[in-house]
Amino acid sequence: MNRETFGAIDIGSNAIRLLIDYVEAYEDGRTEYKKAAFVRVPIRLGDDVFLRGRISNGKAEALCDAMQGFSALFRAFAVKDYRAYATSAMREAENGSEVVSLIRNRSGISVEIISGEAEAGTIFAAGGLRETLDPAKTYLYVDVGGGSTEIVVYARRRKVDACSFRLGTVRIFSRPNGSVSEGGSNRSTKNGTLRASSDRAATSTRCTRCSKRSPGSASGPRS
Repeated sequence: MNRETFGAIDIGSNAIRLLIDYVEAYEDGRTEYKKAAFVRVPIRLGDDVFLRGRISNGKAEALCDAMQGFSALFRAFAVKDYRAYATSAMREAENGSEVVSLIRNRSGISVEIISGEAEAGTIFAAGGLRETLDPAKTYLYVDVGGGSTEIVVYARRRKVDACSFRLGTVRIFSRPNGSVSEGGSNRSTKNGTLRASSDRAATSTRCTRCSKRSPGSASGPRS
């Protein structure tokens, strides 16, 4: 048996996550993936970006602190290789590239800001769902995040189309007429505030790849 260790970092609008996996290859051709470590830090970059258009100094410092910790874990687990992706909040932050450079200087970790379509494809591929699909059926894959919702159409086990919409849980709650505490627990839904906020977000949301307005309908948020 041959074992190698790989890492993955997801910098989302709600939280940042680190996953370290052992990949074990056996002589009979089997490959097994075993979780070695998982860390989640709820920094909530979207609270800044979706209201002010940029990541504040405080959030940037918290992000760098967390990434320095992730870098230490990479060394402790002797990670061979890794990928670090940033999604919706970093895509839209006017200082996103500056924060990426700051992370690299502080932690040594190189972060890639990916498109919504790339995010959708990565989520699906990492889930290992391709082999479970019935080639005779067509599937609609929906992933709701803090800042965006990715929708992918699969047919015959192949991607037919994909689109990313600027609609997510943190984005909705970060709007001035909705309320959410820093930790995300004090949410007000009185007098239909949440429904109204969702409706406004849906009617103003556009697919980031096309000019048509999106219906903004999805369920099952990821945290």
